[in-house]
Amino acid sequence: MITKSAGIILLLTILLSPAMAQVPTVATGTPLQLMTPDAFAKSGLSKLTPDELSYLGSWLNAYEKFAAQRPAGGGAAAVVETRIDGEFNGWEGETVYKMMNGQIWQQSSYHYHYHYAYSPEVLIYPSGGRYKIHVKDDNDQDVSVIRLK
Repeated sequence: MITKSAGIILLLTILLSPAMAQVPTVATGTPLQLMTPDAFAKSGLSKLTPDELSYLGSWLNAYEKFAAQRPAGGGAAAVVETRIDGEFNGWEGETVYKMMNGQIWQQSSYHYHYHYAYSPEVLIYPSGGRYKIHVKDDNDQDVSVIRLK
């Protein structure tokens, strides 16, 4: 004899099995996890292999990081004029600097250069799908950066 609670669990398992089969198996931490099973199926993503879904999820994550650096409204990338908050000691490979406007930027391409300045003016501008920073009164090359905050 089946108890009432066991019967309910069995009935729910039978009824939900088809819906659960549609739930996508995607890598955790990807935007694909936000899709409902219905949206996932209607978009055609159910035709992709797990490896293809994983690659798509990784690509979407990378795009989200890039898009976060663009201004709201999808317009052209903005040029930022500000100052480094405190001492500037050049570039060491993954150098991080906080700006006076509250933004935080990190060096994203390797380059070593020493130059000391206190709270120098900087210009952060789009260049080839990424951003570069120019430190005023430093004659060294501009360095690729990504915005952390």
